[in-house]
Amino acid sequence: MIRRILNVLTRIYVKRVHARGAEFAHGTLPPRDGEWEDQPLHHIFEGEPVARAIEFGQSVDGGLSFGTWDCSAGRFQWAYFADEVITILEGEAFVVIDGKTEHLVPGSVFYFPFGTVAYWHVPEYIRKQYILRHPARLLKRFF
Repeated sequence: MIRRILNVLTRIYVKRVHARGAEFAHGTLPPRDGEWEDQPLHHIFEGEPVARAIEFGQSVDGGLSFGTWDCSAGRFQWAYFADEVITILEGEAFVVIDGKTEHLVPGSVFYFPFGTVAYWHVPEYIRKQYILRHPARLLKRFF
């Protein structure tokens, strides 16, 4: 009896939370010029940085999305309202979190947990790929 209940709950969990059976999505690195969407920066401390993104896709439940983001030179604050994993593709940035500075360069992989507040310094230009996980959407979908 308990085993049967656990099997049913497992199937529900896999189907709803992990979106089993969802379509596959594939993207290629977009050119610098193209159909980018502006990503407003609200807390700019230096320069006039312009951030843009292209989303390649998302999970059926909307809890996971992925794409490419870039930004011109400047210093700004960014608050994370989702878990984010990034890989730097081009350029560099110095990111300060809780007083600790991280130097991100091409090939760097970095994780920003939900609720992180980071101070970015982009000397010239940076391009990254990102994966966002929105925990609230996953929980809402499951229940």
